[in-house]
Amino acid sequence: MSFFGEQVDVDILPPVMDQSVQFVVSQNSDGLSLNLDYSHLSFRDGGFLERLCYLSEQILRNPDIKLKELELVLPHERELLLSMNDLAQRPIENGPLIHADCVQALFEKQADLTPSAIAIRYQDEVLSYEALNQQANQLAHYLKESSVERNQIVAICLPRGMDMMVALLAVLKAGAAYLPLDTGYPEERLSYLLKDSHAAALIVLDGSDEQTIKATKNYCGLIIDIEQQRIPLQNRPTVNPPHINDRDDLIYVIYTSGSTGLPKGAGLKHRGELNLLNWYVREFELGVESRVMMLSAFGFDLTQKNLLAPLVSGGELILPEGDIVDSLNIAKQIKKYQASMVNCAPSVFYPLLEACETSHYESLSSLQQVIFGGEAIQISRLIPWLKGEHNKATVINNYGPTECTDIAAFYRLREVDIQTNHSIPVVGQMITLPCTWSMKTSNCCRKV
Repeated sequence: MSFFGEQVDVDILPPVMDQSVQFVVSQNSDGLSLNLDYSHLSFRDGGFLERLCYLSEQILRNPDIKLKELELVLPHERELLLSMNDLAQRPIENGPLIHADCVQALFEKQADLTPSAIAIRYQDEVLSYEALNQQANQLAHYLKESSVERNQIVAICLPRGMDMMVALLAVLKAGAAYLPLDTGYPEERLSYLLKDSHAAALIVLDGSDEQTIKATKNYCGLIIDIEQQRIPLQNRPTVNPPHINDRDDLIYVIYTSGSTGLPKGAGLKHRGELNLLNWYVREFELGVESRVMMLSAFGFDLTQKNLLAPLVSGGELILPEGDIVDSLNIAKQIKKYQASMVNCAPSVFYPLLEACETSHYESLSSLQQVIFGGEAIQISRLIPWLKGEHNKATVINNYGPTECTDIAAFYRLREVDIQTNHSIPVVGQMITLPCTWSMKTSNCCRKV
């Protein structure tokens, strides 16, 4: 290790006390002996020692330095961050999906371009772009006939499957915004979200279901039972309803988990989703060969772009059957359907790797992009797969709050990260248009 430009020998000594970090200074005839002990379980950052040396150098060079003036970012990290954020932002006007004021128009354009291509796959069922568009149009016309209006919120509480995506697109085509609700939510949460969001309508699979009855006992809005409406919907028009939205209209509402109190809703607009989809499709080169598998809950913020991005770029959306936490089952489906992209929390992907370890990750060989979000990445758990013969994927870490339409910045894992076990930056390169601010102290911030 280098300290003030000189190589320093590092000896491994037993800890004095059982603590996460201890720094012991001992004086002897030769000078001072410095002993640092830290728990690798608490500090997974491989640059911990290097960072401490960097801080020590700053203090020794300037004993009067204030704590807020100390630089925690290592020089090579600073160069990387500056190089990423110095890239000129590409204007949205040049994007492939820009010629629309609402997201549903992008899907309709794609349905015209590739009507017979597979849009959605669930179990052994498939829906073409044309069929998906027509079914969504029929439900959209029904919603409009039922007095659902522009910018109203329509809750969707349907199991993963074709109906879920038909309903999502239908709500947008009707000019409304959708509120995704997972069918596994407790009835108290469902009841609260319906009340707090002022949802004008609720779409369910079976209105006679006991959980639905309990969750909606105080709900005054319209309840649409998909099972009961299947035959009547066949008589509705299959043509696209006129577009009535502009970019400042709501597209969906996402609620927090409520772990720190009551759940809070964030309303997102078409403008933000259009910008995100424009960047997402271009950055990851989504197209007719793309097969995106959904590995997150319907009500999760990162899910929304993965439902829409393949459908506005000619790709295929794969809705896995069974429980998402059944890693062996998911691995089999990735292989069976040759999924090319997944986007999930790292904690969902680690068990998937463990399930495929004995087969040397062969089931995951079709993956070209693995995109993480929501948690810090433990790169040590990825390395055996990343270095394996069957891996062809690029790993990307996304960062952004729900209110920012999910992603504000991203970071592509580099070869040096894999070889040196570097920590992965939470905030990397900005996507198109959002501005990222780094809060350095309580009264100082920098735009990056």
